[in-house]
Amino acid sequence: MDVVVRRATADDVGALARLNQIVQALHVSAEPAAFRADSSDAEMQSFFANLVIADKTFVLIAELAGLPVGYAWFEIQDRPPTPFTNARLRIYIHHVVVCENSRKLGVGSSLLDAAEAEAQVRGIKDVVLGSGLDQHQKAMTAASATAEA
Repeated sequence: MDVVVRRATADDVGALARLNQIVQALHVSAEPAAFRADSSDAEMQSFFANLVIADKTFVLIAELAGLPVGYAWFEIQDRPPTPFTNARLRIYIHHVVVCENSRKLGVGSSLLDAAEAEAQVRGIKDVVLGSGLDQHQKAMTAASATAEA
């Protein structure tokens, strides 16, 4: 079965909201103080409806046999230099989600390949995948340091 990856449209927001439940549950489990467990389906659909039309933001949907089984959400970040950092142009991947029953079928790889292809077309050399775990680790380290002080 071939994985089809395409740009998501307004017609996909229901599927995106359903697929997002997978990653949102992980976020809530890792950092319940930071992530909401009570977001409504309407809120999620509205959020994704705005994302699919946003400038410099991409939501790709992956399908197997015509059914949505995963998505990737990424954005082009074009940061000017600051006193602290150099200018930076990169693609930052916020989410890569694949339904459990569609894992190990190349869906995630296909989504990441499509994000990398978008970077190449635009001449962007850096593609960063945010895991969320780095933020959770930072929060745990800060809490640990505060407890030890």
